[in-house]
Amino acid sequence: MLETVKIKWIENENWDFAGEDTQYLTHGLHPYPARMVPQIAGRLLRRFASKNDVVLDPFCGSGGVLVEARLAGLNSIGIDINPLACLLAEVKSNPIDPNVISSVWRKLKSHSKMGIRLGLRVLLL
Repeated sequence: MLETVKIKWIENENWDFAGEDTQYLTHGLHPYPARMVPQIAGRLLRRFASKNDVVLDPFCGSGGVLVEARLAGLNSIGIDINPLACLLAEVKSNPIDPNVISSVWRKLKSHSKMGIRLGLRVLLL
């Protein structure tokens, strides 16, 4: 059964997002070609998705829509034929437990201090 979706457009609504930061959070992780402007995905999700919806992006590329769905508190499924795209989408849209980040950071700092004491040059990015 087909369902008709009536879209109410707001007159003079700006969709070009010129001057907006399209690299925020994980969106700038990789220069994947032909990425979705995240502000477009975010606006569409806010307008058309409901609390318990699952967002399907059948050509997810590097996962911009999946990131925006996560930010909107929605579950999402992304599909792509490109293995690199699938990896990027997974990395960009899955949060890391802050405790894991803290633990790794402490270990990294400890090793870097030890390296400096040993006269090794350590670069932290």
